[in-house]
Amino acid sequence: MSTLTFVFCLSFMLVSVACQSCDLPPSLWCSSPEIAKRCNVSDVCKTYLSPATENSKVTVSVYYESRCPFSIKFLLDQVMKAFAKVGDIMTVDLVPFGNSHVRKIGSKVVFTCQHGPTECAANIVETCAVRLLPVKQHLPLIACISYQFIHGVKPASAYKICADKQQIDMKPILACSQSDQGVNFQKDMATRTNRLNPHKSYVPWIVVNGVHTQSINNKARTNLIQLVCDTYKGSDKPAACSKS
Repeated sequence: MSTLTFVFCLSFMLVSVACQSCDLPPSLWCSSPEIAKRCNVSDVCKTYLSPATENSKVTVSVYYESRCPFSIKFLLDQVMKAFAKVGDIMTVDLVPFGNSHVRKIGSKVVFTCQHGPTECAANIVETCAVRLLPVKQHLPLIACISYQFIHGVKPASAYKICADKQQIDMKPILACSQSDQGVNFQKDMATRTNRLNPHKSYVPWIVVNGVHTQSINNKARTNLIQLVCDTYKGSDKPAACSKS
């Protein structure tokens, strides 16, 4: 646990139950005034929020499934293009779980997924990539894997193709996906997904700066670049914002 997270949770013990109820990870709680308010930590975050809060990056959280065609289409057609064009003013937060379920059988944690066991395995691989690699590495890696999946490439081949293409060592990621660490990471993704407010009813479920509405979801799936540009409050918008 980071020092900042410890300070948050210590404060929450005294003033709120946000540590238990917030649907976002501690690393994002102070990323914008909107998220701080959503997580009931506005007072705690005053110290950490930049005075120039209007220049805060737009956080786009994507709750999705690794083998879902709609999730893959959004990732390839919208997220990757937006990250390439307006990545300087946005943060991408991927949450691979979607309509999956988690339960405990004896001492074993078991995941069941909408698109079967291969999706459960791929979800954990992508979760490990998210947790072990920075976004500039894990986002194109996951996009590449998604592209391979949608074209019928088997997981093992997809991982090798994309690791070679992105020049990433997949061994630590695959080892993570087959370990207790990967299971725990995936349980965290399940917790985040199940705590969404409003509760998720489809995927991809898109949350912008801690907020989800049907309008936001529709705009994101139609033109994420425009949505990010419209949401960003700073004056230093990328050139793509004037073209979108």
